[in-house]
Amino acid sequence: MTDTNYGRFNLDHLENALGSPANCAQATGCVPLNLFGGPGTITPAMLHYIAFTEVNAIDNTQRVFGVNLSSPGLWNDGAGVIRVEAGYQYRDHEGISAPNPIAQAGEDSASPGIPVLPTVGSYATNSVFASANLPLLRDAPGFRNLMLDVAQRYSHYNTFGSIPLTQIALRDEIDRAWTLRAVWGQSFRTPDLHETNAALVEEPIAISDPCSNYEHSGVSAAVQTACAEAGVPTSYIQPNALVNELAGGNASLAPETAIDRTLGFVWTPPSLPLDIEADYYRITINNAIGAPGAQEILDGCYESGDPLDCSRITRAPDGTLGLVDNVDANLGGIMTDGVDALAQYHWPPLPSGSFTASLMVSWVHNYLETTSAFPTGTMTTNLVGVERGGTSFPLGVPRL
Repeated sequence: MTDTNYGRFNLDHLENALGSPANCAQATGCVPLNLFGGPGTITPAMLHYIAFTEVNAIDNTQRVFGVNLSSPGLWNDGAGVIRVEAGYQYRDHEGISAPNPIAQAGEDSASPGIPVLPTVGSYATNSVFASANLPLLRDAPGFRNLMLDVAQRYSHYNTFGSIPLTQIALRDEIDRAWTLRAVWGQSFRTPDLHETNAALVEEPIAISDPCSNYEHSGVSAAVQTACAEAGVPTSYIQPNALVNELAGGNASLAPETAIDRTLGFVWTPPSLPLDIEADYYRITINNAIGAPGAQEILDGCYESGDPLDCSRITRAPDGTLGLVDNVDANLGGIMTDGVDALAQYHWPPLPSGSFTASLMVSWVHNYLETTSAFPTGTMTTNLVGVERGGTSFPLGVPRL
């Protein structure tokens, strides 16, 4: 497929058209451009030279093959029929993003000065899985129908190796009105092709250098010492707020892993057309994937003394920042817990249809973000009720 965008300008052609007539005359097809001649000055020939239609090629191919085996019921254990399912799945994914040549050269007005390079990648996985539905108890006091679901999945990826996953769910229908339920499960997310295979590119970003004029800027003694040890001259003053960062994919990324826990109930009173359900959840994510952030890298190096952050920074002999390595990485983890609740009231069916009123409430108790911090190892911040600006995620985590 193609991604087509109109109204883009070729910056190289624009420079030729706005430059000296002699240079324009030497450039093939160049038509001098006058931006200040009033209405009608810009002719179709001028636009034809500087404007272009951006066409990018995008191709994603996924192949899936699977076999499922299921039984309507192996045997009856006295509490009900035991059901088992098993299977195998093969899946591969290939992706390519080929920007137009003008964008690759960094001459596209949509990304001025920043080459947009092709991204190519693929992965394949083989998975086997099995699940069982096990009735444990039936028609006993407090256990009208007690069910246990167990599932296991084992996947092997050619990019990072193997990972097993387990899920266990317990459901107890106490009586006709009340049901209790609990789930414990493992999950994971593999890095997508962009996160692992995106081409590395240098791009400007606005950051504040802690070492700029560090002897007189009011920074702490620790920052002054760190800047001096990094070889930054005391006379150095950051010449430009824009500093190049290295952004792109990282083939060494590990998958994100998570453990999900829920505990809840469903209340359906026989005498009322009402359903009420509520669940407490607790989700823990490890190896969260993201870009560290150029400013965070600088602060981590010079304010905290983190050697990993310092290794991501290069400087010229005069102290000027050269490049900050901000490629994707496994940054830390997230733990969140709270309660989700839903109430539904059903009116009797009418000739014109059926009507239901619903109320859904979500309450976030914690949203703990854990990141690496030197020298303590990690730093945990509770983001519930905290609104953060910029492009960081999350921008805000309300309690309700």
